[in-house]
Amino acid sequence: RAVSHVPLSPPPQGPINSSQPHLVQAYQPADLVSRQPRDVEMSLSPKAVGRQDILRSPVSEIVAPSQSAPLSFTKSGTPMEPPQSLISRSLYDLRAQAYPGGKYVGEYFSSERSGFGKFEYNDGNVYIGMWVKDQKHGFGRLQWSNGNVFSGEWRGDEMSGYGVFQYANKNEYKGEFQKSIKAGKGRFVWSNGDSYDGEWKNDMMDGRGLITYNNGNVFEGQSKSNLKHGLGKMKWSTGEMYEGEWRNGLLHGQGSFMYANGGSYVGEWVEDMRSGSGTMTHPNGDIYTGAWKNDMREGSGTCRHANG
Repeated sequence: RAVSHVPLSPPPQGPINSSQPHLVQAYQPADLVSRQPRDVEMSLSPKAVGRQDILRSPVSEIVAPSQSAPLSFTKSGTPMEPPQSLISRSLYDLRAQAYPGGKYVGEYFSSERSGFGKFEYNDGNVYIGMWVKDQKHGFGRLQWSNGNVFSGEWRGDEMSGYGVFQYANKNEYKGEFQKSIKAGKGRFVWSNGDSYDGEWKNDMMDGRGLITYNNGNVFEGQSKSNLKHGLGKMKWSTGEMYEGEWRNGLLHGQGSFMYANGGSYVGEWVEDMRSGSGTMTHPNGDIYTGAWKNDMREGSGTCRHANG
């Protein structure tokens, strides 16, 4: 059957600055085309018939099974060992056959696509790889008519296991899949040079990971639904650094911010702004500890000057 889903391509990373250190502003799914394993290679030699146990009883005491041919015996009175019966490749038919969705050329077993084969879909997609019981299963490569390509493992007609997905827009994902979505560990590289290496869930960055931006910025920490979320550390190429809590891609909660000029702020944040209680240390040594709101000092606090 034709597949109907392509893994979502995470949004490209936009410019990042000290005022808005977001991972992404919005999440846009990639265009869907038509859909696609764990190490489950189909065996071309199913379990062979095992050797018969050697019967030590006298011939007169042996009764042959009613559903089998009479047993033959050696001079010593033991059954002859039957030859091993292996299902060989010769039992697989190789033929071409048309289907409503396209044309298949490859191996069959018991009238089902099983073994190695190629399926050319009517919409221009092409799959070359292993099949089991009319489903893509094992290692295979699917190329969509729009230029997307997946090479890797399949299970039950779904991408499952390790694989490489190359998008037509030059983005690339290498890692684990579950039921045709990115799940587990993997590395995504955007065409602009940005990259994410870490955990995935439901086709999105979710869990611990490392994000490297093409402008030199680096984030290491937790993400959720493609946004920084939880604990994490962000280093900007301009010299700033934030370490602390994030929520939905924004500085939110407790955290410390080191400025490039030598100043620092340690305290509470609300949606990328200093809000709540915090301590600001200025480059000249002045220190303010107190209340903040909307990134400005507001409310009670104390200020200690470096010169007294």
